[in-house]
Amino acid sequence: MLSRFLVAVLLAPLTLAATACDLFDFLNQDVELPLDLTSPPTDIDVDEPIGEAEGAACPTADSPSCVALTAICQTEAGRDCDEPSMPDEFPGTVDLPGGGEADANDLMEDIGVTEASEIEVALPVDVASALADEGVQTPDAVKDVRIDAVVLQWPENSLTFDVPLIDLYIANGEVAVGPVDAEELIAAGTITKVGTIGIDLDGDGTLDVGQAAGATTDAPVEFVEGGNEAFNEAVKSASFTLVTAVAEGAGLRLKQKDGDPNTVLKPRGQAQVQLKATLVYSVSAADIIGQVQ
Repeated sequence: MLSRFLVAVLLAPLTLAATACDLFDFLNQDVELPLDLTSPPTDIDVDEPIGEAEGAACPTADSPSCVALTAICQTEAGRDCDEPSMPDEFPGTVDLPGGGEADANDLMEDIGVTEASEIEVALPVDVASALADEGVQTPDAVKDVRIDAVVLQWPENSLTFDVPLIDLYIANGEVAVGPVDAEELIAAGTITKVGTIGIDLDGDGTLDVGQAAGATTDAPVEFVEGGNEAFNEAVKSASFTLVTAVAEGAGLRLKQKDGDPNTVLKPRGQAQVQLKATLVYSVSAADIIGQVQ
């Protein structure tokens, strides 16, 4: 909530003018409130879903998923592959048990690891609470809002792979906090795409990955056509929810081991993400001053 000191500063010119007309004019002015909106941090753990994918890969020994996982398991000499799992690192090109070879990235799809490692979370944002802290008791008092920046923050990241490009959606209705089935929500039409989250690794102006392996830098949102307007409308409401999903055409690419491009790392690790939007709200001076106790 705005302090009495700040209100006194706002009203200082009025005491000098000392006219009712000046007071009326002042109270009808708009005041800009810079505000950072952040969603609660969401923890991500890909170890569990990838472990589940490995555990379900062998309904039969000759199933494609079991053949793929067994081939990767056997790349480590002496590893017990009766119940196959991936070693922490393995060749980027894997010899298959029946002959031939395959790209390890393609085998991730066969095993189900690609889907298991997707970052799909719901990010709730409480606009009303953030505005109330600044003395604006209802979002209805907001006349306009300007978006300065929207980023996905990564306070923690031990993921061993580059996260694929992430699409950002606004939920039209309530969405549960935590892991979500983004594909189901997209198909149902309950979420609307507003942009894509990513990092430009090579500086060519094009987003390359959603986040680099192990990196904790902010990943900006690149709005799609109409996405900025949709986001702008959402941040005028009492609360809204954002949903992340792997961008169409993007997918898991195993990270090469430093100094050894022929070896890749098993996808694993944890991360924490939260959305941060830097906004400037426009409200009338009367709306703010009227809330000061």
